[in-house]
Amino acid sequence: PTASVKVLGPLKLNAVYQPQVYVQVRTPAGVLKKEWVTVGADVPLETPAIIESVPDRDRYVFQKWSGMAGLVSPRIGGTADQPVNAEAVYERQFKVSVAAPYGSSGAGWYKQGATATVTVPSAVEKYFFLQDVFVGFAGYGKAPTMSLVVGEPVNLTSHPAADEAPVNLLLRGPQGS
Repeated sequence: PTASVKVLGPLKLNAVYQPQVYVQVRTPAGVLKKEWVTVGADVPLETPAIIESVPDRDRYVFQKWSGMAGLVSPRIGGTADQPVNAEAVYERQFKVSVAAPYGSSGAGWYKQGATATVTVPSAVEKYFFLQDVFVGFAGYGKAPTMSLVVGEPVNLTSHPAADEAPVNLLLRGPQGS
């Protein structure tokens, strides 16, 4: 900084400096903060708890701040007293969806590389002497319980087929003849 001063007599100037620290914070989306901050100033930091890269299929969930031990909230703040070099750490998750007419378990969000176990009923009684039997997940297999390593979004569709139960009837002729 420069200043112009008109001097009319003896003058003593003292330069005054404020100490500052450098704050650099990154997220998967880019740089969150990159600036010099005066020591003692408040430094609020906030990153989204969830970043959806493909809505309802692929997302990143905040886990912690690296470079700032013990901080696990996506919204933090504090007083600048030392340089900060931190990064928001996220976990990538994929959605496993199940379309099954008689219900299922195991659908939901899974971290990349986790094992998802999905189960559908093997048979459901529909009417008297008629039931729907599970015949497979389109493109994935024929067992009603299946485990898969999640490396991308997964859409499973259950395919039941009608199955007539065998009927054994005992027919007797007229009695008492």
